[in-house]
Amino acid sequence: MPRIDAHQHYWLLSRGDYGWLTPELSILYQDYLPVDLEPILQENGIDKTIVVQAAATEEEHGDFEDYIHCVAQTFGTRRLLFGSDWPVCLLAASYSQVVDIVNKALPNLTDAERDDLFGGNAIRFYKLNNKIGGIT
Repeated sequence: MPRIDAHQHYWLLSRGDYGWLTPELSILYQDYLPVDLEPILQENGIDKTIVVQAAATEEEHGDFEDYIHCVAQTFGTRRLLFGSDWPVCLLAASYSQVVDIVNKALPNLTDAERDDLFGGNAIRFYKLNNKIGGIT
């Protein structure tokens, strides 16, 4: 089963269309492109990604484990998608730390449930069965 990150971003500062992206957000204030993410994906065993447009807002994050438990209990593991929010996640944690947070928050998942969370659900939701190639 392919492992999929269902939420990450790319951007070029030269486009100038991200008003929230300022030099004060030092780790984010640079270009982020597929070539930057590819080695991180390989390191974490992620096969594909789904790119999301960077929104013009940011939120503070509290205790992720409580939220992850609540969402898993409310919706069930067949309706959850793993999404790193890379590179925005770098404000709080590395890509590997995001993967670890999810894994540690849901330690009792079966292999099938973990496969769904890290890829199967995204394949079904985004109808990726016929997609081939590298980063999506």
